[in-house]
Amino acid sequence: MQQGRCLRRKPLKYSGLKWVFVATLAFGAITVEPAAAQRRNGFFAQLFGTGQNTRSQPQLSANQRAINRAVQTALNFFEFDAGTVDGIIGRKSRTAATAFQALMGYEETGRLNREESQFLLSAFNEFANKDEASALKISLGLTSAQELLLAFAAGDIVPTELPPEDPAPRGPLSMRRTCVDIGAAGPADLLKGQFCNLRSLAIAQADFLIENTLNGQSRAPVYEECAAFTEEMRPQIDQISTRPAAETLEEMGVWYRRSGLSGEKLAQLAETCLGLGYMQDDTDSALAGLLVLVGLKDAIYIEQMGYHIALGLGAGAGDYAQGHSWMEAAVAAQPEGDLSLTAQDSNLRIGILADVLGILSAAE
Repeated sequence: MQQGRCLRRKPLKYSGLKWVFVATLAFGAITVEPAAAQRRNGFFAQLFGTGQNTRSQPQLSANQRAINRAVQTALNFFEFDAGTVDGIIGRKSRTAATAFQALMGYEETGRLNREESQFLLSAFNEFANKDEASALKISLGLTSAQELLLAFAAGDIVPTELPPEDPAPRGPLSMRRTCVDIGAAGPADLLKGQFCNLRSLAIAQADFLIENTLNGQSRAPVYEECAAFTEEMRPQIDQISTRPAAETLEEMGVWYRRSGLSGEKLAQLAETCLGLGYMQDDTDSALAGLLVLVGLKDAIYIEQMGYHIALGLGAGAGDYAQGHSWMEAAVAAQPEGDLSLTAQDSNLRIGILADVLGILSAAE
């Protein structure tokens, strides 16, 4: 482990602090707590089927809970309020399902049959994962998700075909493509699966924070603030893949202490920009948010940075050895009890990281 080692470097330039204070004014109306404080009974309490919060529901198989969560996520995306994504189909989820059935002209039973579920999830995958332009318009409130759903059902919107991979890509790999094309062919797909789980949760967290911050206002100013922040963090972003994890963690820890803001406030800002970066498939914005969160020594985000580096998602060409060092740092940073974002018990996450470390070690 390298985290305890003192490293001597030139003094840092904290140009990013100007952004921090400007953004604080923009987010001054935040009243919700960040993911770290929501974990017990909040928005993310049962998103992971393997988390301890779902163990009180033995009547549902892990597979059925996963299907239920996917349906609830899709219903919420298309503006049918299914409430908390917990994998439990209760009254609110059935009311949302009934509203979906009414819009589509199906029998209003409140329980989706196989064909209805498949259509709903297919439409969600199209607009949330493949159609970047529509996903952005929906997130900005420029178009109605339900109108797009009706157009998709009528055949007025042809499913988007992702362009073939460039054999010699000139820029960072697409995070969205990584998650759309994920398979189960080998160890790399297991790494991608963990990355994509955390990516989905980060997007949901950003949505939650924005919905509770803007009070119906436009999201455009938030995008602008995050874009400005990303440029302020450019020097650190450019060095991520070439520096030891311990060095970046130390630098960002100093950055946090110099910012003068509480960890809660910085977490809210960084989680918002991280999720928006994932929504826009903007690796630089995502990395800017992650840099702040690793500076707060949040284990789940240290792990996520490791996936970015190992898979080459905006941080070099992909480096399993560097990714391994970040995963070791994530293990060292594990808290006692539940984790932020996933609500999993830290011991469970350490078990997952042990498998990840094994994969990364075998490929080195």
